[in-house]
Amino acid sequence: MVKTIRQLEREIAMQRRRISKEKVLSEKIIQQRKLERELFQLRNKKLLDTGSKAKRLSIKFGKGILSAGKKAVPIIQKQARLIREQQLRDESIAKARMKRIPKLPKKKKKKYRPSNQNNPGVFSNLDF
Repeated sequence: MVKTIRQLEREIAMQRRRISKEKVLSEKIIQQRKLERELFQLRNKKLLDTGSKAKRLSIKFGKGILSAGKKAVPIIQKQARLIREQQLRDESIAKARMKRIPKLPKKKKKKYRPSNQNNPGVFSNLDF
């Protein structure tokens, strides 16, 4: 199925028309959105002013947190380092103590055994 030159030219023309229509439609949509945004801004000027103020404050607040964090991070790192050094010192002291004090073997308790088991004792005469 070989297409003639005329058919190919027709298809190209149709494609160009379709693309130009799509382009015009997209431009219309962009223009419409732009006008709607402008209308919204004009109707809600007070709302937008409040929003921009809130945005400015949030940016300022964020920068404040960032600068406070920059100042606090070295202090926190130093504190963590000091804690770790103290833990290492405590561990080394505990190891040294364990080496110095040898564990003594447990003494076995001797059970009391009366020397004379044949003698029942004081309560032998009693009848219970």
